[in-house]
Amino acid sequence: MRIRIPMAPAKKRDEFENLEDLWGVLSREDLDSMKSKAVGAWYWLKSKYVYLLAAGAIFVIAFIVGAALYHFQFGADIPWFKIRNYESAAYWGQIGDFVGGILNPLLSFVAFLAVLINLVLQRQDLALAREEAREANKNQRLQSRIFEKQNSAVERQNFESTFFRLLDTHRQQALLVRVQVRNTNEVITGEKCFAWVKNSFLPRATHGKNEVDLIKVNVETYSENYSIGMSSYFRNLHQLLKFIESYGATSGLRESALPGMRIRKSVRNYSDQRVYASILRAQLSNDEMCCIFINCLSEKGSGLKYFVEKYSMLKGAQLPDPYRDDKVKALYQDIAYADGEEITREQLFDIVAQKYGIQSPDRDQNSSATDD
Repeated sequence: MRIRIPMAPAKKRDEFENLEDLWGVLSREDLDSMKSKAVGAWYWLKSKYVYLLAAGAIFVIAFIVGAALYHFQFGADIPWFKIRNYESAAYWGQIGDFVGGILNPLLSFVAFLAVLINLVLQRQDLALAREEAREANKNQRLQSRIFEKQNSAVERQNFESTFFRLLDTHRQQALLVRVQVRNTNEVITGEKCFAWVKNSFLPRATHGKNEVDLIKVNVETYSENYSIGMSSYFRNLHQLLKFIESYGATSGLRESALPGMRIRKSVRNYSDQRVYASILRAQLSNDEMCCIFINCLSEKGSGLKYFVEKYSMLKGAQLPDPYRDDKVKALYQDIAYADGEEITREQLFDIVAQKYGIQSPDRDQNSSATDD
């Protein structure tokens, strides 16, 4: 259905006096159609103007050359171009120069306009190409970020699946620990084993001995006589903490990466790693923490001590009364007992740098490393 523009009563075609009268009988659809055709014609002319100029120039040249051949070669007169005054023929060269002097600037100007139009069109095409390139680059970056997030989610999912299986294995290992008392040959297993080791090697009665010296002597006795039955438990704990440290530590790094790059990568991932270490620490009883305290002071437990300090595995450990002073706690770095918000980046860099045997760079002591 056509929607007509409000207008005066239509006139007959023979009553049109000017162009304005014509609009009175045209509908909006007719006007849109005319506009569309005009725009289409303009775009066609815009895309074909070079060919039209070339065709026009060829036609003019061909016409002039043909007329000259027709007149001078065949001796025929051009019907509408007859020479009446032969005496003026001697001045035709001058006339040609005059006409050429007028036409050449005009044709040069037309050619200049064609070059300008071509440059404008090329500039528009280049602008569109740059815009498309920017859009493609933007889409590529967005797609890369999406892939990174997907890979990160898959990596976390796989890590957590393995982590919780290892955590179950660790709890089973805690039930299998055993020690054999030398004097009575009594075998103690499971949770009672951890309690016996704590009470035996962190005794409440020190008999006036220095607590630090007493601990060192007891650690030697434990390492020589009682560590074998608990070695499987501590090896499993060591591997579990190493697995936690591996989370995100090598992604994006080459095998030839320098230690400094690995340290920075480890510090950046520390917050996520500490979450899993905190889950592990929550599974430990106080007796287990006390046994970890004793074991890591021995030569066999030196490797585990690094992870115990890094992930604050002794946080919340309640040592027997004689061993709660600062001298005993000084056997471990402060980070071993600290909350996440208490750990500075300098402390974290220091302890991670120890693993690679290098001196850590200076860091801001006031900045917190993570929240627990």
